[in-house]
Amino acid sequence: LKYAELEVLLAETGRARALYELAISQPVLDMPEALWKAYIDFEIAQGNRDKTRLLYERLLDRTKHVKVWLSYARFEAEPLPHQQDDQEEGGAEQRAPPAGEGMSASEREARAIRARAVYERGFRSIREGSPDAKEEAVMLLEAWRDFEAKCSEFRRRDDVAAAVTAVEKKMPKRIKRKRPIPSEQGGQMGMEEYYDYIFPEEAGAAPNLKLLEAAMRWKRQKMMAQTAGGDADGGQDAADDEQEQQQQQEEEEERQSEEEQPQEQHEQQQQQDEAD
Repeated sequence: LKYAELEVLLAETGRARALYELAISQPVLDMPEALWKAYIDFEIAQGNRDKTRLLYERLLDRTKHVKVWLSYARFEAEPLPHQQDDQEEGGAEQRAPPAGEGMSASEREARAIRARAVYERGFRSIREGSPDAKEEAVMLLEAWRDFEAKCSEFRRRDDVAAAVTAVEKKMPKRIKRKRPIPSEQGGQMGMEEYYDYIFPEEAGAAPNLKLLEAAMRWKRQKMMAQTAGGDADGGQDAADDEQEQQQQQEEEEERQSEEEQPQEQHEQQQQQDEAD
């Protein structure tokens, strides 16, 4: 990384790029995030939008982290600090105008379309590839919503409002829940509150989820009670079973007694008739 930075200072862009390529091709890296960021920043500084875009795609082949998606979307939405002429490397470079200055509405819209596509890909990738990464998905949606709101500088107000509403419809509901705090002995120390997110596509399954959570909670409580009680609970269960069996036996004897009583009365009546 230091060698590449030195080559950049010496205006040896080709050598610097070769060093970055050599570095990211290593199977094991100490600080891969810093290396990839340095390489991407280098290409951005050179004004190479296509090469920078290709680097982001290569990085996404290795990781789908939300920070990569956010950085990629910002790159597509913002102008480059330099514009490079279609010359060989080492040719003249010229400064690009500040963000928005000298840019037509169509050019801004084209950049916004690319950024919006990255946000859409990132959100779909997180929800499909890591459905439990709900906070990361919310982080991306919030950045996406802010991006759409800033498009009011060059888009019609109605279009901006519709785009913001479309993103907000993807937002989840934030609900408060409780979960047990496990102890070191395997029992339960108490309950803690936490916040969960329910996305629109999950809302239909909410009733079933509640039933499942109730069943799992009952099962956990039963297992914890058995673990905490140990042999005492086992003895109590045996006593309960014995008591239930005894009650069933008494009921069976009573039923048999009721069936035998009419038979005895009938036999007594026959004996009395014979005596008469």
